[in-house]
Amino acid sequence: MVCYEKTHYGEQENFLPDPEGYEFTDYEDINGQNTEKWMKITDSENDYGYRLEETLWINSIDKDWEAVPVRYEVKKFNNWLGKLSKHTIVNYFEFEENVDSDDLEIEDENECEFKKVKKGDLDTLAFVKPEDDEDVDIVFSQYKDRHSRQYETEHEHVMRRDIFRRNLEKVINTNHKRLGYTLALNKFADRTEEELRHLATLEPSEADDVGTIPFPYKEDEVNKLADDFPKEYDMRLDGLITPVQDQSSCGSCWAFALAATIEGALARKNGGRAMRLSEQALIDCAWG
Repeated sequence: MVCYEKTHYGEQENFLPDPEGYEFTDYEDINGQNTEKWMKITDSENDYGYRLEETLWINSIDKDWEAVPVRYEVKKFNNWLGKLSKHTIVNYFEFEENVDSDDLEIEDENECEFKKVKKGDLDTLAFVKPEDDEDVDIVFSQYKDRHSRQYETEHEHVMRRDIFRRNLEKVINTNHKRLGYTLALNKFADRTEEELRHLATLEPSEADDVGTIPFPYKEDEVNKLADDFPKEYDMRLDGLITPVQDQSSCGSCWAFALAATIEGALARKNGGRAMRLSEQALIDCAWG
C-alpha cells in the first residue's frame, strides 16, 4: 500500500460546508427527517464564468446541538459553455460531534510505503480536488505541457478544461473505491466523446462480408472446451504480457492484437522472456 505524505502545511480541511452566506428557503422532508433547507449562490470571479449553487439541509429538531447536517448538494454551472459541469450530493448518516482519533490511524504502518508528493502532481493526483479551480488549473497546466496542447480560442480552452476536469473527477473517484485496478489520465483526457468515437472508426464485419471466416466451433463444442479451462488465469503473473501500446490515429488494431498474441506465445516458449515485435512490419503507419 502506498501512502502519500503532503510536502506542504495548511489549515485542516472540514468535510462540512462553511455555513456563512447561506439563506433559509424552506422546510423539506429528507431521508424521513423534517429539515430546514438553506441555500447559497456564488458567482465566480475568475475567467471561467462558474455559478455555484450550494444547498444544505439541516435537522435542528429534538437535538442537543444547534444543527445536524442531513444532506449537502452542490451544482456547478459553466456559464460560458451553458451547461451543468458538476452535481454532487452528500448524505450524512449517524453524524457525531466528536471523532475518535483512532479511526483516522493507519492499521499497520509497516504495510504503508510513504511517498512525498507535491499537491497537484499529474501522475499521482494526490490531494487534488476536482471541485477546486486552483487544483484543476495546476494539473491541467501540467497536462498541457506534457502533451503539447495548444488551443486556438479561449472558448476552446474553457471547454477542454471542463472535459479534463470531469475526467479528472472520474479517475480520482474510481481509484478511491479500490476496485482492484486504477485509472490514470492520458493524452485523451481533454477529448470529447465524439472525438474519441472518431478515433475508433472500425466497423465490425458482417457474417456474409467478403473475406470473413466463420467461427470454427459450435456452441456445445465451446462449452465442452471451457470445462478444461482454469477458472482464472493471469498471464501477467508469468511475465507473458508486454506493456500496453498506443496505435495513435492509425487504424491498426489487428496488427497490435496479432503482435501481442505472438509476443505472449514466444514468451511462454522462452520461459517468460518477453520480447517486443514490430507492428510497423505488418502495416505501414508512418503517416499516422
